[in-house]
Amino acid sequence: MEGDEIVSRETIKPFSQTIGDHPKGFKLCQFDQMALPVYIPVVLFYNKIDIAADQVKQRLKKSLSEALTVFYPFAGRIESDNTSIKFDEEHDYGAHYIEARFDSPLSTFLHQPDVEVLRQFLPIEVESPKATTTPLLLVQLGFFPCGGMAIGLCMSHKLADLVTLCTFIRVWTSMALGHAHTQLPIVDFETASSHFPPTDHATVPEPPPMALNWPAKCVTKRFVFDGLNIAALKAEAVSETVQRPSRVEVVSALLWRCASRSSLSKHSIMVQFVNIRKRVESPSLENTMGNLVHYFGTDIEGIDKMELKEVVARLRKRIVEAGDNLTKALGMGTPLEMIDDEYKKEMRNKYGSKLLDIKLYLCSSWCNLRLYDHADFGWGKPIYLFTAGSSKKNFFRLMDTKDGDGVEAWVSLSEDEMALLERDPELLKFASFNPSALES
Repeated sequence: MEGDEIVSRETIKPFSQTIGDHPKGFKLCQFDQMALPVYIPVVLFYNKIDIAADQVKQRLKKSLSEALTVFYPFAGRIESDNTSIKFDEEHDYGAHYIEARFDSPLSTFLHQPDVEVLRQFLPIEVESPKATTTPLLLVQLGFFPCGGMAIGLCMSHKLADLVTLCTFIRVWTSMALGHAHTQLPIVDFETASSHFPPTDHATVPEPPPMALNWPAKCVTKRFVFDGLNIAALKAEAVSETVQRPSRVEVVSALLWRCASRSSLSKHSIMVQFVNIRKRVESPSLENTMGNLVHYFGTDIEGIDKMELKEVVARLRKRIVEAGDNLTKALGMGTPLEMIDDEYKKEMRNKYGSKLLDIKLYLCSSWCNLRLYDHADFGWGKPIYLFTAGSSKKNFFRLMDTKDGDGVEAWVSLSEDEMALLERDPELLKFASFNPSALES
């Protein structure tokens, strides 16, 4: 979506002519090849800025151009064979940049954030086929009459995950602050494709059979867990096997259990995503950019009858087992597509035709990435971050609250199930339903 009034559009090219210094066929890795055709979205909202709008625009465009010199793959276009990125100087390569104006004050949008309303601050629809070709990076700068501002950013999931997006924001803000030579994070675009080279036959994986049960229509609502309630949840979740449960573990377990109570299906699987960088010891992938994530599922029957600590223990056990298995498979050079097929085969053998009756939930966490801290371009940290650009069914999206102690959850369910979830007494004991985002 785009702003109330589009003021200008342009293509921002890399600051220095370094594109020619890189191989013309920048290679994707296997994880990039299998990524869905979507963008990773984030909107950064800032209160009244004491800098002239023209200076803000100039600073953002110049620093974006400089950041593209480091993140050069995002200035190209993905080839039709899904194996490489091309830098074609005969066409416009670079990031798409849009400036927009909005008629209402910022407070109107953040008093009680609504996913359908906040999407207009993104430069493109999140679920777009363009994410698999070009543009790979889009930015929308929006101004409000109150002096506030929104920066909407979309990066193609074909070669970016949350770590990559957050690192890009760190590089961009460092450039804006004039720290290009002193405080830039290390960025590596070569190791992923050399360690996980692209294959000629890799395709986007088919959704699992359980996905057929996703509701045709869904609604997305926001729940906020403050630091005190997170501490109370953690206390309930402590067990012999999990002495120190994390914020993500307790919130995802609670949401899963409460959502299952609102569903007719009592057997469900929750899919979570794992950062591959932490699963490969040699070579080190710590600073490697790309879409280096994979998924694992935890299946539980009768979760609505289980205590919170039991669910957390099951989640912890599964992530350890799945992580170890993934590390072993990757270490043996097993292609990612084969790993994915083996998991689906295992589920079919285990449940057979009953697989269609199992409810599937997805959980994605943006927690612990310190986005609020890293998104200061020189006029202060954002007052709010919005990350729920799409409404994929049965999806939980978790994000740090501004103070870093709590968790904000955007939950997408069918209309009937959401109506029950909004009234769930256990959930409302620990979470506030869509409080104002203007409160610190």
